[in-house]
Amino acid sequence: MLFAKVDVCLAVHPKFCAAGPAAVGYWVAALAYSCGQELDGRVPKQAVGAILAVGPKRGRAFCERLVSAGLFERTDDGYAIAKFAQKNVTKAQLDARRREAADRMAGHRVRANGERTEDHRDGGGDATQGASLPASRGGGVLNSLSLDLKSRDLDSEDARANVPAASSEQVPIPPDLELTQEARAGAEMLGVRDVDGEWVKFVAHHRSKGTRSADFYALWKKWSVMARNYERRDRERERDARRGPLGPAADPPPAPYHATSPQRLEVDLTAQLNARLANSKSSGEGGGD
Repeated sequence: MLFAKVDVCLAVHPKFCAAGPAAVGYWVAALAYSCGQELDGRVPKQAVGAILAVGPKRGRAFCERLVSAGLFERTDDGYAIAKFAQKNVTKAQLDARRREAADRMAGHRVRANGERTEDHRDGGGDATQGASLPASRGGGVLNSLSLDLKSRDLDSEDARANVPAASSEQVPIPPDLELTQEARAGAEMLGVRDVDGEWVKFVAHHRSKGTRSADFYALWKKWSVMARNYERRDRERERDARRGPLGPAADPPPAPYHATSPQRLEVDLTAQLNARLANSKSSGEGGGD
């Protein structure tokens, strides 16, 4: 797995402070993308809008802001991260390490196979069967095959005809895998709008996951179908958001008074009290006479 290195002084560095939080977040994502694709700090034009799915317009705005801050440089193919090789591993260095690791593993295999061959010969075993392989690497199939053919002459044509043909070898995604015209036409036929952006996402996904396959263009077809479905879903959501809620509009809050509703008669307590006082006075005067 590849990693991108970020200096611990980034949070207080004047260039990053001048670029602003949003542009700095884009810079980190672009650094991770370039390291994952082994581009030595380059950010191609077709990847500008695909990074963080910001779109081509916002992506170019972020890149130009980073250029102004001295963190990006313009190139013929897009942009490049300034001083990338000072902190991060280049593709040439990665290839050299891989060659060293491959040579080291090849030496281990040669020595291990030589020791197994000597053990078979010393123990009186059949050297034609070769070394046993672990079951996880196909050893169970090869060992069962050698048992089935133990009584046959392995040098004869009939015996070789009974050996099953090796299946297509699964390999990691090639660094030079290109979006062919056939692959582009297939994606457009399925209804994918941003074919270039989806191709960048497809390659980055399988490179970061370490996917191994015998036919990556077959995986691209599946990816195109899923991308088409996601794009349709996003378009439907945007259409629904523009139309507003589909259900009935909510009832307005009730007004404090409706003309059609029956009104309660207001009671004037002061008038009632005055009437009772007047009645009591009149009754008292009449009783005195």
